[in-house]
Amino acid sequence: VYKRQQHTAETFYRAQSGASGDDPAGGNKGDYKYINKIMMETLFNDIQKRIAGKIEWLRGQVDEDYGQLDMLYQQDEEDETYPMVYPMVLVDIPEVKWQTLGGVGGAMQKGTVSLIVKLAIDCYDDTHYTSGTAEKAAERMKQMKQVHALLQMYKPECCHTPLQRKSSRFYTMPRGIKVYELHYETTVWENGSLSKE
Repeated sequence: VYKRQQHTAETFYRAQSGASGDDPAGGNKGDYKYINKIMMETLFNDIQKRIAGKIEWLRGQVDEDYGQLDMLYQQDEEDETYPMVYPMVLVDIPEVKWQTLGGVGGAMQKGTVSLIVKLAIDCYDDTHYTSGTAEKAAERMKQMKQVHALLQMYKPECCHTPLQRKSSRFYTMPRGIKVYELHYETTVWENGSLSKE
């Protein structure tokens, strides 16, 4: 994963700076959509590697969020197609808002990237009085804060500014799953003129 991340980051920066060179993935062609895709992949890989590599109790359970938790609403548990192991972290980059800064044809843009990180924990056995609910809840909050501490003011390789938490929310899903959802923002710069060959 690290080698792939390093390659995509180099491709992204080479495209940003307008430098030439043969890129086996085709980045030297300056395709704007390709650059945007590379940026998203690099950001995800960076966040995944950072969380999975520093939090042992997750046991590497850090993945891209593509609706895994929605399967909890299925009536039949045997219908689940994704084997979910808790605790787990899901990472999503749902949106980039662009602001045109200038350049030839207004090509230079600043993007505000939204990043959502979900920590999902199985609380099914923690809900009765004798389980020590207060202690379990405090432990879960501590785990959430540990994830947050790794991200707040962390500057991913492909980004222009550090991550900053903007909001958070906590909610319960079916089958006793508690979700701690953290929303962050960072910024990136892109030159849209590279889409012109």
